[in-house]
Amino acid sequence: MAYPGFFKVILDLIVVKFLTKWFNKPMHFFGAVGFVSLALGVLAEGLAVYYKFWAHISFVSTPLPTVGAMFVIVGAQCVLFGLISEVLMRTYYEAQDKNPWQINETLNFQHD
Repeated sequence: MAYPGFFKVILDLIVVKFLTKWFNKPMHFFGAVGFVSLALGVLAEGLAVYYKFWAHISFVSTPLPTVGAMFVIVGAQCVLFGLISEVLMRTYYEAQDKNPWQINETLNFQHD
C-alpha cells in the first residue's frame, strides 16, 4: 500500500511545476489544453456523422456523440478558464503596481 502522503507530495510537485512554468501566462496552458480538447471533440463528432450517413451506424450504437460533446464542453471550459486566469493575473500585478515581465539586459541604451 502506498504511503498516504505520497499523493499529497505528487500534487504539490504538480502545483510547483505549474506555478514556475505557467504562472505569468495561464492562457498558454489552458488554451492549449482547451484547443486540443475541442479538436478531439470535433473529430469525434465528425466521425459519428460519418458513421451515421456513410457507414449506416446509428448514433445510439456508438459513444462518439457523447464523447465528442464532452470534449467540446471541456475544451470550451478550459479556454474560458484560461481567460479568467489571465484577468486574475492582470489584477494581481496591477494591484501591487508590478510588471509581469522584467528586463534582464539592455543593449545600446544611453541614459541622459
